[in-house]
Amino acid sequence: MNEQNLLVAEGNDDVIQVRLKDEAVIKYLSEGIYTSWKSAVRELFANELTAALTAREADAKPTIEITLDPEKRELTIQGIDSLGITQEIFADKLIYYGRSGNTSSKRPGMFGFGMKSFVTLGKSMRIETYARETGERYGVVGCEGTHFKRIPEEDLTISQYGTKVSILLRDDEREVEEQTYEHARGGYTTKITKCKIIGLDELIHTIENVCRFSDIDTYLTITSDAKIMTHSSYSNYSYATTIAKAQRKKINYTPREYAAAKGNQTTAQCFEFELDDPDFYFYGTLAVSGRDEHDVNVDSDNGEIRLLKMPIEATIPLEVPIKYSNREEKETKPEYPMTW
Repeated sequence: MNEQNLLVAEGNDDVIQVRLKDEAVIKYLSEGIYTSWKSAVRELFANELTAALTAREADAKPTIEITLDPEKRELTIQGIDSLGITQEIFADKLIYYGRSGNTSSKRPGMFGFGMKSFVTLGKSMRIETYARETGERYGVVGCEGTHFKRIPEEDLTISQYGTKVSILLRDDEREVEEQTYEHARGGYTTKITKCKIIGLDELIHTIENVCRFSDIDTYLTITSDAKIMTHSSYSNYSYATTIAKAQRKKINYTPREYAAAKGNQTTAQCFEFELDDPDFYFYGTLAVSGRDEHDVNVDSDNGEIRLLKMPIEATIPLEVPIKYSNREEKETKPEYPMTW
């Protein structure tokens, strides 16, 4: 059929053929699939985690290094002694929407869109890779999720097998409305302040949450004190608050290690439950209060469900009655399996 013909005879009906413009579709997929930059952090880490796990099967000893430069607002995720990406896989999987190099249902990142999620974090992404399988060493810069440019060989910095992904974080701001009560005026005043869409405090929390149960030792380095602007509730005064010191720390745990690190030391007894099944893993603790041996503290908000050890959003709604002094309202909140 001639591409210029829009009408196609099909039985007794005339059908108008719809065609797609490649660049428009790619831009839509890049910006539309991942609406949250937090999902992008998860997907980019999942890519390197899968590569590191594969390299470990070949007797490598990989680690994952995540670096945050607060002054440049640059985030880097690098696999050390990891797998890297061959040029064949890059051309056949990474820049091909919907294709994935991961065929295992036991590892995250199966659907072939993860690398394109960077557009929610920044407009461009720098990738340097050193492929263990072929010895290829090269780099590219991805722009707006639509195309890649080669990095000259003399500008490459990677020296060990693995992949290094760096992104300059978006600097967009959002307006936040704050209300404060002023005694002198006897009422509330509204103040509009601006804050970064990607705040360093939220970013650090998201990284630690995503990497918490990584099967590969994962380290977070903050190159200088991370600060955010804090706005006074009583005036227009703003000041910088340090939310994290310059440091390098290990941020992955086993569930038992994490429970021990975050456990309540005041409880008289703590019963541990663990079930390692081929299809799912369950871990939890049941704490008994020291006041009464029959008084058990149960809090559904302390539970957490993960898919392949990655945090996921629950979509099962539950209406919870909230009682106030003179009325009762219902609040919708997610309910997790085995909550109680």
